[in-house]
Amino acid sequence: MKDIDYSSWADYIIDLIDLYQIKNPKVLEVGAGLGQISSFLKEKIPSYIVSDVSVEMIKFCPDKLSRVTCDMTSLPFKKEFDIIFSIFDSVNYLTTPDLFVDFLSECKRILVEDGIVTFDVSLEKNSIKNIKRLNRKGKYGGVYYNQKSTYDKKSRLHKNILELEIDEVKFIETHEQMIYEFEEYFIIVEDAGLRVIDCFDCFSFDDASRKSERVQFVLGKL
Repeated sequence: MKDIDYSSWADYIIDLIDLYQIKNPKVLEVGAGLGQISSFLKEKIPSYIVSDVSVEMIKFCPDKLSRVTCDMTSLPFKKEFDIIFSIFDSVNYLTTPDLFVDFLSECKRILVEDGIVTFDVSLEKNSIKNIKRLNRKGKYGGVYYNQKSTYDKKSRLHKNILELEIDEVKFIETHEQMIYEFEEYFIIVEDAGLRVIDCFDCFSFDDASRKSERVQFVLGKL
């Protein structure tokens, strides 16, 4: 995670907001994690709520922001948002189409009529390209880590097993992501009653394709 340029990623989110000319947006971030991107966005977006399923992780998000712990497939909001976004292929943790539809249906429920839902996804090319790089071990910030990464082309599951040692105490985390085919996303979006407004090669405004590594989807209501 230390090699990710969250500042530039935040700039890209702002560029997306500007592209669709959404003024003074009410924004919800889903899967905010440790707040890596919200720390850059908090001064640029006055009305901004961060959410994550992990209580422990969301504690690290900026104190200035409203922080909500929730599952992305069951969002506990009644108010409506102009923009709902998620970064760093968090949606790939929705490992079945039904879960993905549940998430998007929840977004649709709390989205204003002209609002957008935007998220990035990791495609198979990205998994294959980075599989060797993701098998690594070392020490960072006083934490020893050993990461084991596998990708199964048949099941399309990308697994990351993290072995962490902190103060001689060992922890093991297993992360599973579904690497959907490019065309599947369009079916899932339609099943949720939304439409694809744009589909970019991530961090650009070029059209994406099944050959892309990472794709930025922008959705709206029908």
